[in-house]
Amino acid sequence: MPFSVKLLQGLDKLEPDLKSVMFDLLGEIERNQEESVTKREFVEFAQKTDENFQHVWKAIGELAEAQQRTEQRVEALAEAQQRTEQRIGALAEAQERTEEEIRRLTRRVDNLAVRLTQKIDDLAVQVGGLSNTIGYGIEDKSYPLLKKVIQRDFGVDVESLFRKNIVYSRDHFDEINIYGEGVRSGEKVYIVGECKAQFGANDVKRYAALLERVGEHLGGPIVSLTLAYHYHPQAEESLKAQGIKYYWSYELLDSPSP
Repeated sequence: MPFSVKLLQGLDKLEPDLKSVMFDLLGEIERNQEESVTKREFVEFAQKTDENFQHVWKAIGELAEAQQRTEQRVEALAEAQQRTEQRIGALAEAQERTEEEIRRLTRRVDNLAVRLTQKIDDLAVQVGGLSNTIGYGIEDKSYPLLKKVIQRDFGVDVESLFRKNIVYSRDHFDEINIYGEGVRSGEKVYIVGECKAQFGANDVKRYAALLERVGEHLGGPIVSLTLAYHYHPQAEESLKAQGIKYYWSYELLDSPSP
């Protein structure tokens, strides 16, 4: 510690031997005072260090507890993840079973569709055959009466009417339901008629196309007519628009003799 000026001035007045002793005494006092201060600061430092260590150990303990809780949560999440994966696996297996069942049902539906198509085709053949049978019946019975109707309505004398195939090539021909050859005003004409049980709009289109093919092949005037048990309204309109004469089967029975 520093000494005051007054004390130093007083020491200068002492005898050299006494002055030396006093300086030694003051130096010892200063050293003791420094050591005393150093020990007190050390004790305070030690106390603060201990307190800091206590805080550190406490924080370490809290961190350890938090780490343990985290590990527990991670373990719980891992178990939940495992349960989720097991459920996903179960769902995947169920999905595979469902897809297999769908494939099985699809095969059954396809087989049923094929069988149904075959049945429909067979029914169409049977119905077509029945329609042809009815149509042929109309033709056979109508030929004698149609000869009179053709002479009356078209002024054509026809010796006979019959079914005939108009052959264009080896693999291409048309079957004519009502065919005949006659004379009108000294000119040869061809009778090309169509007879069906039922006449629809599409039948009119097919008959018009047939008339065009046959007309080009025969190269002479054609008398066109149709005969049916029933005509669809659209078929009647189309026949009228194209100027094609059509007859209902019952009309022939009411036709007067020429």
